[in-house]
Amino acid sequence: MSEPTIERYQFFIEGMHCASCVSRIEDELQKLDGVVGAEVNFGTSIATVRYVPVKVRPLQLRRAIESAGGYRALQLDRTTTALELEETHRADELHQLQRRLIVSGILSVVILAGSLPMHWPMLAPMLAPLWLHAVLGLLATPVQFWGGWPFYRGAWTTLARGGADMNLLVVLGTTAAYLYSAVATILPGWFVQLGLAPTVYFESSALIVTFILLGRWIELRAKGAAQEAVRGLLRLQPRTALVVREERELEIPIEELRRGDEIVVRPGERLPVDGVVTHGHSWVDESMATGEATPVEKFTGTKVLSATLNSRGRITVRATRVGAETFLSQMIQLVQSAQASKPPAQRVADRIAAIFVPVVVGVAAATGVAWWAWGPAPSWSYALINMMAVLLIACPCAVGLATPMAIIVGVGRAARQGILIKEASVIERLARATTIIFDKTGTLSQGRPTVTDVVSRDGLSAEEVLRLAGSAERGSEHPYGVAIVQQATAKQLILATPDQFQALPGLGVKATVQGEQLLIGSPLLMAREAIDIRGWQRELDTWSQDGKTILVVTANRIPQGMLALTDGLKPETPAVVQQLRRAGLQVVMATGDRRATAETVAKPLGITEVIADALPEDKVRVIRERQQRGERVVFVGDGINDAPALAAADVGIALASGTDVALAAGGIVLMRSDLRQLSACLTLSRRILRTIRQNLLLAFCYNSLAIPIAAGALYPVTGWLLSPVLAGAAMALSSVSVVGNALRLRRWTAS
Repeated sequence: MSEPTIERYQFFIEGMHCASCVSRIEDELQKLDGVVGAEVNFGTSIATVRYVPVKVRPLQLRRAIESAGGYRALQLDRTTTALELEETHRADELHQLQRRLIVSGILSVVILAGSLPMHWPMLAPMLAPLWLHAVLGLLATPVQFWGGWPFYRGAWTTLARGGADMNLLVVLGTTAAYLYSAVATILPGWFVQLGLAPTVYFESSALIVTFILLGRWIELRAKGAAQEAVRGLLRLQPRTALVVREERELEIPIEELRRGDEIVVRPGERLPVDGVVTHGHSWVDESMATGEATPVEKFTGTKVLSATLNSRGRITVRATRVGAETFLSQMIQLVQSAQASKPPAQRVADRIAAIFVPVVVGVAAATGVAWWAWGPAPSWSYALINMMAVLLIACPCAVGLATPMAIIVGVGRAARQGILIKEASVIERLARATTIIFDKTGTLSQGRPTVTDVVSRDGLSAEEVLRLAGSAERGSEHPYGVAIVQQATAKQLILATPDQFQALPGLGVKATVQGEQLLIGSPLLMAREAIDIRGWQRELDTWSQDGKTILVVTANRIPQGMLALTDGLKPETPAVVQQLRRAGLQVVMATGDRRATAETVAKPLGITEVIADALPEDKVRVIRERQQRGERVVFVGDGINDAPALAAADVGIALASGTDVALAAGGIVLMRSDLRQLSACLTLSRRILRTIRQNLLLAFCYNSLAIPIAAGALYPVTGWLLSPVLAGAAMALSSVSVVGNALRLRRWTAS
């Protein structure tokens, strides 16, 4: 019986106000039969749902989201839609918030000024208290119900569905102060009969609403700044392209481009598509993709990437990828996908936020009862003030924003530096890694090997051995195969085209050329095939000790000769290996080369653990064994034979100079083959994790300390109580401080 097909769907959610919204929406989605998993990211407002299409439809998913509260779910169907919707929604919300904030702020200042006679006795004779209270109440009413309308609307929609969120805390605190003051203004005699002073707190309710509006406005602007990296990528995309059709150059929108179109790119223009240069010669700035500032020479036959900058000459490019298939679109999609995903730390925070509001309401009620029963006179006033302070100072928003804001900023910044992180959980795993395993060829080494030696059997020339090997390798993308073909071409040997070709990952290749069955590969492959090569033992030992890679050439299972290749280490490799070791990582090298060859390369680097004669399955086995011992393993590679290990490791890091298969398997893609990006990636992951911890610590410590203080814990010792106005301001400040701390990651560079 076949496994059911699982699809992935994303929605942009309007109307989320705090982290408790996240748990409520996720719970509603997971109740649906057919939903495999649901993740809602408070920082990006994106819900990602994995579901079985035969059991549940997207319309049902959207209805489930909207039924969880006063939310609106919008389908994401294009790469840029998420950001477009987020920007449109944020701009509209900022505009509305700004209007409410300005009006509420002006009225609150007037109310505060009008309240001075109540607090400064020398001013009391200037105004009659009763009509002053009435004026203050009239001024406070629009602040409370128009300025605070978003809080009432949010609280009502969640309460109507059996939930509670931050809006409820604000509404309970400010409404209690407003209604108490309104009754004291309208029925002052009733308060006197009860032995209570008809005190009003209109300035408190108005200032609290204003401060929280201000905090939400600042927070919303800061969240927009966190998405600057993705907006920066989008700005790199040209809007039009100069395409050659019917021997005419036409400027058309890039949405109308098709594969195979011939596109003219002039100096100073960005490439609109991925493609191959067909005419012209130029230098292209690929720093947006690789982080490398030096322009790269481009001529007929070379590949180019979308959004890179043509610096000098005019070139014509044949489009191979357009629209959502281009490098830039895939890069944006990867970044947004990573920003919308959750690391484990966020799941814990979401669970805490889900129960946070009911707990705070309970604490506030207990505080009010305690002060009314045992507090000093007037106990009603003390009970109200402290209950308001508890409700207003608690902030689940800070808990909910702690992780996603750090992820959004960090992942976006990494992308601008040429480091693509596919999902947020990778960051946490990389930061906690204990072991890093490197593939050798193309990873530690330059990936540009050269043929240095050729030996042949009696009666056969070295050129004939090279010709056989070059003919077999014409279909290979492996650096060794490319090197052999280049050497044969340089010697002007005529190469045949293979009738059949099969890559043997980690071993070599098998090909049929002009009726001969050719096998080109390592001594390990010969041993597996029971082909005797002991006649070349001296060369095997000598070349291995020199650190050379050995390939044997056979025809119809008869050894024809051997090739030795060298591939120099990347200049930065020794320094990077030392940096990783100083960072506490155990560094291991895995290679298909013979042990003597591998150890010759590893020894100067200080790598003491070498896995030689390693096939793809051997690399996976080693990774599994280390994971069972409790190690957290990172694997770095770039070839087809590295794909299984990249997928098996806790974190797979693929170099973009490698194959598409390796890139698909890696959890992180380094857009340059420069290993210094690896060190930078490790540094960034640890910095992001440190920022997440700082934010969570800030949020939890804030609430752990603030709630007891707001309840009056310091009063018996110091006689000090927290003003509800200060409590509201502190709540707004807590969210802003968490976002501000995350925004510091925008200054990080991969240098």
